[in-house]
Amino acid sequence: MHNTHMNYRSFYQKLLADMHRLGLEVETLEPNELMRCKTTGDRGHERSGWYVLFDDADLQVCVFGDWRTGSRQQLTSKQALSPVERQQVQERLRQAHHKREQAQRRQWERNAERLNRLWANSLPIDGNTPITRYLSSRGIIAPPSEVLRWANLTYWHDGQPIGNYPTMLGAITNPDGGLVSIHRTYLTQGGAKADVPTGKKLMPACGALAGASIMLHPPKPIQDGTKQVLGLGIAEGIETALSAHSLFDVPVWACISAHGIKTFTPPRHIKNIYIFADNDANGVGQEAANHAAERLTRLGHVVRIHTPPRVGTDWNDTLIEQVK
Repeated sequence: MHNTHMNYRSFYQKLLADMHRLGLEVETLEPNELMRCKTTGDRGHERSGWYVLFDDADLQVCVFGDWRTGSRQQLTSKQALSPVERQQVQERLRQAHHKREQAQRRQWERNAERLNRLWANSLPIDGNTPITRYLSSRGIIAPPSEVLRWANLTYWHDGQPIGNYPTMLGAITNPDGGLVSIHRTYLTQGGAKADVPTGKKLMPACGALAGASIMLHPPKPIQDGTKQVLGLGIAEGIETALSAHSLFDVPVWACISAHGIKTFTPPRHIKNIYIFADNDANGVGQEAANHAAERLTRLGHVVRIHTPPRVGTDWNDTLIEQVK
């Protein structure tokens, strides 16, 4: 790279600063190809960051982002562009979009192979298994389910294996029912949470996670006041969803996170949605529930939010208190 022109040097200084603010860990830049890089949220060999840099003599254009969060930004070396330069920038952006789509499609294909292989080799959770022991310790009777299974998996941390653990698997599917990821909960043989840096992880996705969930129970008619309606509940975690189902006798799907609650897409024929929110001290769970309720109400759904009364708890905490 040339460093003799001040504007040129300033562009790269600002570009690296903007990348770092977005969470990309980039020290040097390579032009003209889609490059992968680590982000502050990556572990081990993960590379969620990406950028495409077009380094022309008189105009530099860079598009960069984070695959995990969907964040995306762009930067050009000139603020005031001529009509020809604007066309040049648009062409560069089109090329970057094409490169990114190609790379993402190839990565999704590789991820799909891993997901399908793991799911095909996993086991049912019924019987006396570490998974049923874990759920029982949380006050939950393990349900017959096609979307919960288990397997003995190696736990990797910063690229190094640190042990094998029985792992509860939850199939995360898109609104059409296609598998897009698998949620993993690492446990001990006795059914306790494993002593690992991150006890719950998502497998790398093979499709968009927006709107996806773990479909734990089929929708069914439920009694709502004086009438019967076809309803469905949503909650963040698997344990919270199973607990809400036990407490309210409502079919509940797990959306994995507060962001999953925000972006949840219900089946078109389900008009009554029940959100079982976490009562977070920082308000994250409540804000996600309110956001989802407003969005789904605008789409014509009837939405009710249920939040446990005590700050810092979820519905699994409430269930545990009741079964003690």
